Amino acid sequence: MPKVFVKDQDLEFKCEPGANLRTAMLNNRAKLYKGMSRFLNCHGHGMCGTCLVRLESNPAGLTDRTEIENRKLFGTNPHVRLACQAEVCGDIEITTDID
Repeated sequence: MPKVFVKDQDLEFKCEPGANLRTAMLNNRAKLYKGMSRFLNCHGHGMCGTCLVRLESNPAGLTDRTEIENRKLFGTNPHVRLACQAEVCGDIEITTDID
């Protein structure tokens, strides 16, 4: 099973291959959202952009960016992803502190 390490939270957990990153993070009590975004978000439909994470290692550990991500994140670092649109394929290290 792939391991996900949330670097800025010093949190590590395992998930099933192909698991949605947003769901896996929330199921393992990772702090994905900041402020009111915890309550006011699109619940994983790729519309709000509040579930941003930055992939710190192993780009092959997540599926490729979706068309939704390409439109929403146009021009940003290719390692910045929407957790709701990414599936975990292998061990990854991410951070939620995107500034």
